[in-house]
Amino acid sequence: MCQTGEEQEQKTKRTGEEEEEEEEEDEEEEEEEEEEEEEEEEDEEEEEEEVEEEEEEEEEENEEEEEEQQQQQQQQQ
Repeated sequence: MCQTGEEQEQKTKRTGEEEEEEEEEDEEEEEEEEEEEEEEEEDEEEEEEEVEEEEEEEEEENEEEEEEQQQQQQQQQ
């Protein structure tokens, strides 16, 4: 079977379209991966901030307790 030029052209067109679709899919996958990475980084940052806040709160509580203890000692004297 001999292919006419038109048939060959259509096949080439189809392959070009398939390649474009594959490239678009690859780009979409890359974008999704980047978004996931960004979300993970944001989550990590949020966790770090929460930990810092908790540590600060603990420090404040400790300082308050120390002050209370000092006041009680002064009252006893």
